[in-house]
Amino acid sequence: MNAIGILTSRPEILDQLFVTIDYLDNGFATIQFFINGSWNQYIIDTKIPWDHKLQIPLFGRTKNRKELWVPLLERAYAKVKGN
Repeated sequence: MNAIGILTSRPEILDQLFVTIDYLDNGFATIQFFINGSWNQYIIDTKIPWDHKLQIPLFGRTKNRKELWVPLLERAYAKVKGN
């Protein structure tokens, strides 16, 4: 989460991570991470665990409830680590 926090001060880096978001309405996005000296792309689904009562993601989130970039990055990184 600290690394994600740093990204908020470097939007140009954050923009590099999201390869394609054109398909969010279709349920997936492509995110890339620079790992071991090369960019690796990961296709993730956009099914974010959600607290329906509070109308917020269950895990990482921003103050703005409409921003979903934090849980999407979290989901992609979990895919990198196999969880």
